[in-house]
Amino acid sequence: MKRLSLIIAILTSLFAFAAPASAAGPHFMKTAPACHVSGDTVTCDSSTIAGVGNYNAVATLNVFTVVSVECHNPGTNDKWVPPHDTTNQSSATSGQLEPKNGKLVIPQLSASADTSVPAGTCPNGNWNTVITDVDFSYTYTITFLSNPPKTFFSTSG
Repeated sequence: MKRLSLIIAILTSLFAFAAPASAAGPHFMKTAPACHVSGDTVTCDSSTIAGVGNYNAVATLNVFTVVSVECHNPGTNDKWVPPHDTTNQSSATSGQLEPKNGKLVIPQLSASADTSVPAGTCPNGNWNTVITDVDFSYTYTITFLSNPPKTFFSTSG
């Protein structure tokens, strides 16, 4: 009888102190996505997020470009207008992503820097537009579409 009481006491104490299994909350299955720059294109890796429950999400890649230009009058005055900048933005989005079995698959996203110069940048349409510098940066975010929306992951470069 003592033996049975001892076994019951040991088993009871094991169950009393056992932690219930629980999800760790949203987390990347392997690693967070990395973004890579090649030329004027930014590409962010695909990834999988587990532990999301029923939350939908959206991934967005924005590329911001600053184009420095000079305007040159090729006429008899051979005049140059001081340099100025024009700013452009290009984007890629995953659209709304729905979870399956508590997991979200985030697709690879790519966007290129927009180096276009808008018409009318130079004072006269006959002048030459000369691009002197191009600089760009990007932001990549994964946002849960909860109420209110919550940024789960963000990186920039």
